[in-house]
This record gives sequence, C-alpha cells and structure tokens, in this order.
Amino acid sequence: MQTRKLGKTNHNCSIITFGAFALSRCSQKEADQGIAMALEAGLNGVDVSPLYGEAESRLGSWFRRHGKQFFLSCKTAERTRQGAQEELKRSLERLGVDYIDLYQFHMVDNQRNLDLLLGPDGALEAVLEAKKAGLLKFIGITGHHPPLLDQALRRFA
Repeated sequence: MQTRKLGKTNHNCSIITFGAFALSRCSQKEADQGIAMALEAGLNGVDVSPLYGEAESRLGSWFRRHGKQFFLSCKTAERTRQGAQEELKRSLERLGVDYIDLYQFHMVDNQRNLDLLLGPDGALEAVLEAKKAGLLKFIGITGHHPPLLDQALRRFA
C-alpha cells in the first residue's frame, strides 16, 4: 500500500481526521488495524464521541498500549453543567488520557439546546472549568444549522 503524508494544521493535526464512529461496533483487533492504517496513511487526528458505542474504549485500549499519537477530539451531547462534567470524566477514563485536545458541544441543532448549554448551570460552565484545570485545550461546537452555529460563536467565541 502506497501512502502519502497529509498536510498539517497549526496544531500538528492532519487536515483529514479519523472518524472513530468506525470503531463503534468492531472488535479490538479490527479497531487496532483501523487505527494503525489511519496512522500509516498520515492521519493523526481522531474524532470520537460517547455516543459512538465502544469507540472510546477501543481508542483507550490503543492509547494505553501505544500512547496518544493523535490530536484527540471528543464531544458531548450533554447540555447541563453536571451532565457535561460527568460525561467528560467518563470519556477521559474510557480513553485513558489526561486531557482532550478539542472538546466539542455535539449536535447543537436548536435554539433551546444552545440556550441551555450557554446558560446558567449549562455545559459551557463545566467545559470552561475543565479547560482551566488542564483537562482540555480547545472548545468547539458541531451542528447542522449554520445560522445557529454563527449565533453560538457570537455569544461565545
């Protein structure tokens, strides 16, 4: 198999990211093969979510045996402070890492969810505390409604 090195971003992450949803329903052996193939192809960014079945555990097993060789993106669909704190803690444990490079508010697709996560006792409070504690480096947001995402970025950069 011929491979080609991909360009990097400012944060030493390949432009193309390995989507760990592919690991959600496979064995650890299959996951290891997929992760190794991604690295061999020049991918060094991985995106995972607690919603992706066993993906966090599969990546965690790899990280424990080989080290964290990826720019790690993880997500939360939680909208409350407590829910986000608990989910982040579980993700860190399952992934077997001390910090996450990019932690994103996942599937923010309606005004109510945006207001909840940015409001009092919202998930943003937990994420900001985690960032201050060194548990994550960058904060992001995902969704399928660009005007809502634009509003989110105007409310919190």
